[in-house]
Amino acid sequence: MIRAATSGYVRNSCCVWGMLMAMLLSFAAVAHGQTEPPDSSSASNELASSDLLLKPLHPAKIVIQLVVVGGLLVFWTFRPDPLRQVLQIGITAEVLYAMLQDQISARLCPEYFTVAHPRIVGLNDPTLLGIAWGFLGAWWGGALIGALTGFSARLGSWPKMRPAELLIPFACLLVFQAIVTAAAGWLGTHEVTEPGFTIIEPLASQIPVARHHACYIVSRMHQGTYLSAIIGGVVICGWIVRHRLLRANLPQASRCLPVAAIVVDSLA
Repeated sequence: MIRAATSGYVRNSCCVWGMLMAMLLSFAAVAHGQTEPPDSSSASNELASSDLLLKPLHPAKIVIQLVVVGGLLVFWTFRPDPLRQVLQIGITAEVLYAMLQDQISARLCPEYFTVAHPRIVGLNDPTLLGIAWGFLGAWWGGALIGALTGFSARLGSWPKMRPAELLIPFACLLVFQAIVTAAAGWLGTHEVTEPGFTIIEPLASQIPVARHHACYIVSRMHQGTYLSAIIGGVVICGWIVRHRLLRANLPQASRCLPVAAIVVDSLA
């Protein structure tokens, strides 16, 4: 019976997996465009400015992501499902956090988004840059974290966790990301004071010297964000499995207790 229920749930989740893969494939297409190296066929030792810049991000790639991600979020709102709700939480949490962080990044060094990233034609305002790149750089990470935590919370024969019970863990993840991001930025402020410090080419030639330090610090901050998201996502999945196991070992009448009550009971 357990096997039949599990297989039925997996079959019902196939559409979610299909839509998630479509989202990730669209990101892969964008990532390929973002990482395409500049033309290096010139024999001249001095690179022209046009060769140093990444190719502009095609508007169609932005529209595709907005339509796919936005459409899925709306669809999941009208066709709710526990797994879909967790995906919504993951995507929304990471995108909002990234948009807020990128407001700081875009003001410290706007060239981080216009030179170190493919330029979005016609977009120069720091606020809009932070919003745009907060979405482009975070929705896929939120989708991955949401998918992993969703399946950790729902699959198997152990008592399942409701999406609402994951709100606090996701909030803790965002706080953890903010702390690691701040620590990485603080570390960067010390690294830029080392003798002989310089940022790599072609960034050094395209970014004003006065903002070389800021560019490096911002890059450190974003590295901290990504690293903490990976670590935090793994920790949340382990936390979910542990608490589902605790619930499985509780009497049947106690399985509906909130997570805090389970922790207290396990420590008693």
